[in-house]
Amino acid sequence: MKRIILISEGKIFLTPRQSFPLSITTFPVGSLSLKSEKHQYWEVDSTNDNGELTFIVQNYTPTDLSNFDKQSIKGVIGSISFKDLNWQEFERLLGSYTLSSIRPFLDQATINSTHINAGNSRQERHESNFFIAPERIEILQAREEFFEEEFQVSYEETRFRNGYVEFLWKFKWALNSFTVKIENPNIREEFEVIKDYFAKAINNKKKYSVKLKAKLIGFDVVEYTATSEDLEKINANLIESIRVTTTKRLFSEHKEKSSNKKVLSVEEIFENLDEYPNVFNQSDVDIFSILAEAYGLRNKLPLEYLSGQVHSTKLKVKFTLKPMFGFLFFIEGDNRDFFCWELLNSNATYLWMIPKNTVDFMQAEVEGEISAIHELGREQYRKLVKETPPKYMKFFFIDHRGIKNEDEGFVEWKRRLVEIVNYPKLVPQTGEAGPLPMSRADSCLNSPPSF
Repeated sequence: MKRIILISEGKIFLTPRQSFPLSITTFPVGSLSLKSEKHQYWEVDSTNDNGELTFIVQNYTPTDLSNFDKQSIKGVIGSISFKDLNWQEFERLLGSYTLSSIRPFLDQATINSTHINAGNSRQERHESNFFIAPERIEILQAREEFFEEEFQVSYEETRFRNGYVEFLWKFKWALNSFTVKIENPNIREEFEVIKDYFAKAINNKKKYSVKLKAKLIGFDVVEYTATSEDLEKINANLIESIRVTTTKRLFSEHKEKSSNKKVLSVEEIFENLDEYPNVFNQSDVDIFSILAEAYGLRNKLPLEYLSGQVHSTKLKVKFTLKPMFGFLFFIEGDNRDFFCWELLNSNATYLWMIPKNTVDFMQAEVEGEISAIHELGREQYRKLVKETPPKYMKFFFIDHRGIKNEDEGFVEWKRRLVEIVNYPKLVPQTGEAGPLPMSRADSCLNSPPSF
């Protein structure tokens, strides 16, 4: 099992709030001590044998530390053991050690004899790049220095947070890696899963530029400022353009994706099509507005009327991907209720009339009818439903191929929809667009189905 551990303050942290002293390790007592001022994350493979943990370090400089914040400890920890430690990496954390005592825990190939004093006696070690003679410690600890750097950071090693991004970085002039934050009030943590979109929109590269100014006192970074001209481009306009882009993919990619469910909620449709959640918290109205503007829908007026005026808030609008992208509305009539299916850029409105107060039961039945349309095709379904009407329901079909504006077609479509919703006071109609003849299903409409 992989996990992140932290060596800090002379202790071993398995979670941000739970640490263990050296005495719990299997290192011989008194064989080593850790520098309290040193801090280092390790990625390890861990095994747990009844509370006896064994760690093998896989990465001594991990960049993704997100799992560390989520880790937890279950059960009692009796001991911690390390195997095959890289001596060059481990030595940096040690204040003192007796090499002969800890050698069994090391990867022998990493031990450089030139670093071992005769007799393997106890010795003080420091970072080779920051060797500090004892007589100069006080001077260096009070030393004040300033550094400036420009560098590139990959989006992959960057984490999006609320109001900023952050990444772990190691600078040559600092003893330890530290987390750099770049503020931007437009950034939200939900954008983490779609940060590739920002990368493409900003510079179409995998990395962004960073400028950093830092102040050190001794060996500690006491303050810094970090900016990025690339990340400054993440503003309201860019976010809106990405919101539109991701929403348009619902329509453009649905033929390439599949789902066992034919009728989906807003959340399900995003997960099914793009494998990321609805990070912009878009409603059905938002999705419709974007698609209508992007594709100039021929049935824009019916969709606006259905979504804005007649859809009941008792149910959320649902979506279909196949046979075409469409919306499933719920309409409450005086005597009956209706499910209304309107497809994008289609010439027809489909309605299923159900008994009042049966929506919980009949929703699944209507979704089954849509699945049948998916299997049979729309024309074949309309023929079949005339011969064998669905149980407990009545099916209606309205053709609106002539709708262009308020004067051409829409008024007539709206009149016919209202007539059907006000059933049984129906005005007779002709052709396929008219209501179906009374069928054996009508007798079921006088009372709710038994369950």
